[in-house]
Amino acid sequence: MKALRWLLGLLLVAAALPKLWNPSQFADQWSAYRLLHTGAVGLVATSLPWLELWTGLSLASGRLVRGGMLVTVALGGLFSLATGWALWHPLDIHCGCFLGDSRVTWFHLVLDLLFTGLAFDCSRVRPSGLRAEPRRRRPVRRRPTRGSWLAWTECSPAGGGSGAIPPG
Repeated sequence: MKALRWLLGLLLVAAALPKLWNPSQFADQWSAYRLLHTGAVGLVATSLPWLELWTGLSLASGRLVRGGMLVTVALGGLFSLATGWALWHPLDIHCGCFLGDSRVTWFHLVLDLLFTGLAFDCSRVRPSGLRAEPRRRRPVRRRPTRGSWLAWTECSPAGGGSGAIPPG
């Protein structure tokens, strides 16, 4: 699982770098999907590559892995939805994955779903060093059934009493 997590991290870093170098081309590709308002396209085009980069570095380095896997699953779901949207509405557009010239096809949807499934599968596995130990139960200290704090002190030898529950 560590190798798969590392591979997913490198894939996210490799996908983020071309988008960071050319955000205007990535914004043009996102606007071609016709999913977002034109004002939001610029925000997505500048923030999504940074999210991909930091998530990929998180997975590849082994730091903040649980959060990184959660973001990876969310990104995979977002990519799958966008690809499915482009296929449902027959849009003849570029994928936008690595800023290449490839058109959106059913193969891209399969790859996005595979990416999401692998990320989800990795997120469910707990590393062996982080296994939760069963909780130890503290012994329950029993008090007298009729007891208030005063009755407890009267019947306990430490409280000066005889140890017997007082009548009445």
